[in-house]
Amino acid sequence: MSLPQPKRDDKGRVVGDFYPLQREELLALRKTKIISNAAYVHLALRYENPFCDRPIEIFPKEFAIRWQMPESSVYEAIGKLKDVGAINIKYGKVVLEWT
Repeated sequence: MSLPQPKRDDKGRVVGDFYPLQREELLALRKTKIISNAAYVHLALRYENPFCDRPIEIFPKEFAIRWQMPESSVYEAIGKLKDVGAINIKYGKVVLEWT
C-alpha cells in the first residue's frame, strides 16, 4: 500500500482538502510519542515540500537537528518510507522524490 499523493488539476496545481499543520504541532506530536518516527519524518518532509512537485535533497544530520530527533531515526524512517513506496532515493545519496 502506497501513501496517497496530492491531487492535481489539469494545470498541475494541488487541489482538495487541506489541513495547515504547523511546525509546533508536529514537534508536539513527536514529543508526546503520538506518532511514529516514520510518520513524523514523512510529515516533516511534506512540511518542507508541501506540493511534492520536485525532488529534494536532505542532509540527515541537519534534518535531525532541525526536527529535534536522532539522526539514526531519520535514516530508519527514510528506509521505511522507501519500503512502502512513499519516496524514491536518487543518486546514492538522500535525494528524495515523491512517488
